[in-house]
Amino acid sequence: MDDRAAHFFTLVASVCEAARLADLPVRLRLQDGSDLEGHPLPAPHAEERELDDTGYVDGIDIGNKRVALSDVVAIEVRRRPD
Repeated sequence: MDDRAAHFFTLVASVCEAARLADLPVRLRLQDGSDLEGHPLPAPHAEERELDDTGYVDGIDIGNKRVALSDVVAIEVRRRPD
């Protein structure tokens, strides 16, 4: 994986972590063109497979669905309604 791709995946994981802490929903656009929206869940166990040298495992849990970090092509943080 080149540095730009690794940086993108690190940013996606970091944004999901920050959104989880702020209790904000995110919308992920996946490689297949589908969207997944919801609240990111806490990071999975550290023994799972890391995505190259990003420091993050290759997975994001949203609701009851696991998405490979490497399948994400865009992320959007949603504001909670007042």
